[in-house]
Amino acid sequence: AKTGVKHLHHAAVHNFDIGIYFEANGHGTVVFSKEFEKAVESSTTTSSTCNNRTALVFRHLHQLINPAVGDALCDMLLVD
Repeated sequence: AKTGVKHLHHAAVHNFDIGIYFEANGHGTVVFSKEFEKAVESSTTTSSTCNNRTALVFRHLHQLINPAVGDALCDMLLVD
């Protein structure tokens, strides 16, 4: 099995709509697939209030998390 961040990141992005991974050294991140981003973007323009609110929550989560950095502080704010 391949290990390491470069393999984890690739698997998380290509195999899941929302990929979450953590490294043994305490780093890790949350990544979103392009398909998921497109679905959230299109859902925020629909007229359904329930779907719109859910899509807005996911849109804001995407803005809070910086997948390039793997910032533990932002991830903790997300959990809080």
